[in-house]
Amino acid sequence: MLDIVILAAGMGTRMKSDLPKVLHPVAGRPMILEVLATARGLNPNQCVLVIGHGAETVREVVGPEVSFAMQAQQLGTGHAVMQAKEALQGTGAETVLVLYGDTPLIRAETLHTAIVHHRERGPMVTILSFLPDDPTGYGRIVRDEFGAVTAIVEHKEATEAQRAIRESNSGIMIFDGPWLWANLERLQLTPRGEYFLTDMIALAVSQHRPVEALVVDEREVMGINNRVQLAEASQVLWGHRREHWMTEGVTLVDPSAVWMDAEVQIGRDTTIHQNVILRGRTIVGSNCELGPNLVLENATVEDGSIVTRAEGLPARP
Repeated sequence: MLDIVILAAGMGTRMKSDLPKVLHPVAGRPMILEVLATARGLNPNQCVLVIGHGAETVREVVGPEVSFAMQAQQLGTGHAVMQAKEALQGTGAETVLVLYGDTPLIRAETLHTAIVHHRERGPMVTILSFLPDDPTGYGRIVRDEFGAVTAIVEHKEATEAQRAIRESNSGIMIFDGPWLWANLERLQLTPRGEYFLTDMIALAVSQHRPVEALVVDEREVMGINNRVQLAEASQVLWGHRREHWMTEGVTLVDPSAVWMDAEVQIGRDTTIHQNVILRGRTIVGSNCELGPNLVLENATVEDGSIVTRAEGLPARP
């Protein structure tokens, strides 16, 4: 079985907004909903969302279909996972995946591959790592001469030799469930007054338990910390959606000038012209022609329709 913990309690001060960071829309919907959709694609036994800043607003947006754990004080990633312990330690799940509510580009396919790798290899922890051109600021993945992970060293604490390492920690980790819950309380408070989940790596190594790191695409593990990164992530997600619908038999005359939300449905042999925006739960039938210069929101377009204006279209309830 698989349990998932999603960390979404942070303030996101660099967003410079009153809105909780995980509720900022990426490609048309709050980024936490993007992460939750990915998590659900893995068919977990249970999913717990750890909330803090703007907790009630996050609850309202997410809805009742997920369990919540409250992190009243922001005492680090390890402390955040501790808040989910009560809900999950009795489930018996052999695997626990820790995700982040501000990392909306990670794909279910990538996570599935990593989980399979973790279960086949049997480490206590599998870290999703990446290879940035400039790793400045990231925790480095330190390996021994045999390729085994021995530590994660934060940039500020790294030696010059360690700073030359490109492989970096994404923060996303897969744990052996029983080992995680048996050892999580052993985390020590750092001088900064926080409990870091990355310290579980050192704990496993000290117990002579295996740790692995699996390199993934840097774009997928990009965290959203400001409006620039938010816009970049939106472009990536829109690109994925355009590619999906074109492979499903939809013609986009100018793909870069078509935008669709995640819940949009489009039938085959439909042609969409430039500057078309499809929002909400819009459903477009087969053999339709849309646009140019058209915005549809929660609309229904019947098979064979030619739509150049939104007026008169039935709206979804």
